[in-house]
Amino acid sequence: METADPSTVRVQYGNPWKVLDGLMSRYELLEELDLPFPLGGCFGYWGYDLKNFVEPRLPRNAANDLELPDCCVGFYDSLVVFDHRLGKTWVVATGLAADGSRCQERARSQVQKWTEMLMTASRNTQLAAAEPQAKAGHQSRSGARNAEHASPFQTTLARPEFLSRVRRAQAYIRAGDIYQVNLSQRLEAPYAGSGWELFDRLSAVSPAPFAAYLDCRRFQLVSSSPELFLRLSGAHIQTRPIKGTRPRSSDPTRDAQLTYELQTSAKEMAELVMITDLLRNDLGKICEFGSVQVPELVRLERYPQVQHLVSTVEGRLRRDVTHFAALASSFPGGSITGAKNPSDGDH
Repeated sequence: METADPSTVRVQYGNPWKVLDGLMSRYELLEELDLPFPLGGCFGYWGYDLKNFVEPRLPRNAANDLELPDCCVGFYDSLVVFDHRLGKTWVVATGLAADGSRCQERARSQVQKWTEMLMTASRNTQLAAAEPQAKAGHQSRSGARNAEHASPFQTTLARPEFLSRVRRAQAYIRAGDIYQVNLSQRLEAPYAGSGWELFDRLSAVSPAPFAAYLDCRRFQLVSSSPELFLRLSGAHIQTRPIKGTRPRSSDPTRDAQLTYELQTSAKEMAELVMITDLLRNDLGKICEFGSVQVPELVRLERYPQVQHLVSTVEGRLRRDVTHFAALASSFPGGSITGAKNPSDGDH
C-alpha cells in the first residue's frame, strides 16, 4: 500500500480488502462541506485478481508474469482538483499525518505549497502562449519523435488458440452453463516515451470520462474508460454497465447508420439487458429491499471514437453496509466477468 510520502511506502501481504478496510478507518474524514470531490482519500487501482479474496472457490489459473501487485493505492493528505468544464481549481488539504492524526498547520503548509506551484505553472503557461512560433516548432518536433515510437502490437495468445477458446465458450453457452463470457488477451508493444506522454496523447485522441494515470514508481498505469463501475454518495449507490459498441464516423450518414445498427442489434441488446440484470442482483445483496431500480435500461452515449449502449442501476445501501464493503461485495464488475448460470453457483 502506498502513501504520498515516499518515506512511508509499505508493501503488505494478506487479504487486501481487510488491510484497506483498516487503513480507510484510520484516514476516514467526515464530509464537513458539500463538495463535488473527496477530502483527501484513497486513490489507486484494484486488480482483477482481488476476486480471489472475494470468491475463494474460483480457480487461480492466471500467472502473474508481470509481477505487479494485486492492489496499489495511495492515501493523500492534500490534492489539487481541476474542473475543466467550469474552469475552476480547488486546493484540498486535510492536515492528516501517516498515523491518522490531523494538524491545522500541516494543512495550511500544504495549501501554500500547492498554491505557489499552481501560480508558477500558470506563469509558465502564459510565457509559452506568448511564443506561438516556438511552441508550434516544439509540437512539430515532438510529433516527429513520437512517430518513431509507433510499433505493431503483439499478442500473448496465438490466433488458433484464441479461436479454440471461442468455440469452447460457445459450447458452454449451448449447454446452458454460461450466458456470456469475456475472452481477453494482452497486446504488447515497446514504447520509448513516458507513461504520462502516452496518457496525454491518448486523452487528446480519445477523451473518456474515467481516464486515469497512475505513477506507481516502478510502473505506470494508463486508463481510458467511459464506464462507471460504482458511484457512492451517502446511502445512494449507482452503477452504469456498458455493452454494445460501434465506431464513430466523420461522415454523418455513415455515423447514423452505425448508430441504427447498434440500437437494433438483438445481440447487443440482449447482452446489455443480461449484464444489467446481473448488476441489479449484485446491488440487491447490499441495498435495502425494494430500493434497487433501473431508471435507464438502454441509453446511447457517443464519444469521439466510439458509441455505446449504457444502462443505469441504482439503489439505497443498507445501514450496516459501508462504502468499502459495497465495493468489495460488488467486485469485480459483471461487465468484466460475464455471467454464469445461477444454478451452477454464484455469479
